[in-house]
Amino acid sequence: MNKDILARNILILDYLRKLDRELPEKTRFIVLKGTFLLLSNMADISIRQMSDADLLIKPEDKDIFFEALSHLGFSNFLFSQSAWFIEKGKGPPIIIDLHFSLPVFETGALWKNAIPLDGKAMCIPLEYNFIHIITHALINHADFTEKEEKDLKLILENAKKTGNLSKLVKDILNISQKLKIGFLLYFAIRKIYGIEIGLFSAREKLIKPFLMIMLSKKHKVNEYILEIFYAPHFFIKRFFPEKNYLLRNYGKTTSIAYFRYFREKLYRFFSK
Repeated sequence: MNKDILARNILILDYLRKLDRELPEKTRFIVLKGTFLLLSNMADISIRQMSDADLLIKPEDKDIFFEALSHLGFSNFLFSQSAWFIEKGKGPPIIIDLHFSLPVFETGALWKNAIPLDGKAMCIPLEYNFIHIITHALINHADFTEKEEKDLKLILENAKKTGNLSKLVKDILNISQKLKIGFLLYFAIRKIYGIEIGLFSAREKLIKPFLMIMLSKKHKVNEYILEIFYAPHFFIKRFFPEKNYLLRNYGKTTSIAYFRYFREKLYRFFSK
């Protein structure tokens, strides 16, 4: 047992329940990654550390969540359109990160398949969670860490205990083929288990050698390449910040504000 991890996880989940109580009765949110693993009792709350709580919300509920978080004392991170934080003691801030869509997935399908979990919190099926952990790590960060490896193993081990491993694996393979993300699944499984699953789409087959070389070296540009290839709509959205975001950070929504936005983006890119 790690007391520091336990204390922080309890604090984050406590704020999540406070948010639950602030929301209107019919408003729902989907918990992702570590938040899902803890609320579903799949992970040990004293071992699996959360840096933040990742929530998928409906775009039309954005203002509802913004108001609820503000009422709880949260503030919006500077230069972020969706991450909220509150300072608590001497430790790192409590962060709730709101997502309106996920890479590669069709948002409507996620909500259609969502399952009630705890209060207003819902979850997506295990196969979707498994794939999201992979796609988020590689598309958003161009990296696959020990934390992601452990999370994937937890999901597979849980399926094995409940006798659903064979079905889960088949569902994961079918969905990865449908979404044309065979290489991402191949990369993750190969790294964890040393097993090669070659369910590549036609275009993935053409650039597989390039992707393997690219992921063998850590570079900030890698995440943009994978984003362009697998989730171009996410990449395009980088060039069109919301007006409220510009107003909050630059005090205006003019072309000058857009220029300052892109200048900040470039600065942060080259400073990493």
